[in-house]
Amino acid sequence: RLLEAKQGWDEARQACSEAAVHNPSYWPADVCIAEIDAQQQKWSDSLEESNRAVSVNLDSKRFAYYLSAIALFNLDKLYDAESRALEAERLDSDHQLPPLRLLVAQIDEAKGDRPGAVTQLRECLKYGKNSVAGDLAKHELARLGSEPN
Repeated sequence: RLLEAKQGWDEARQACSEAAVHNPSYWPADVCIAEIDAQQQKWSDSLEESNRAVSVNLDSKRFAYYLSAIALFNLDKLYDAESRALEAERLDSDHQLPPLRLLVAQIDEAKGDRPGAVTQLRECLKYGKNSVAGDLAKHELARLGSEPN
């Protein structure tokens, strides 16, 4: 995480890869690699790593589905992205991923479902009120001409 914060992408990816090699069932390593690839906009690589994390462990699925949905969205695979995002949303029963709602809102908007996007942004605001995701949700609601509830 320290290397990632310094944008030492190659070193950060190597550190996560070493953890995965030493313990193939340690899913945070695959999620870490997928996140690094996403930050570098290496969408195909991020998708591959997040798919690997999905298959490792039930606990990894929520985060892995979210990351693969981001990758699929950025690869212009809208309906696949929606499917993965909705699966992540189903698994996020404790609302630990407010940014997931931002992604679903983007997908809804791209599909032309503005009311659906507004609903998702309000959900994001509800569960991520004092977060970066909440601030982005407020901004997006204003852009769409809708007030937060």
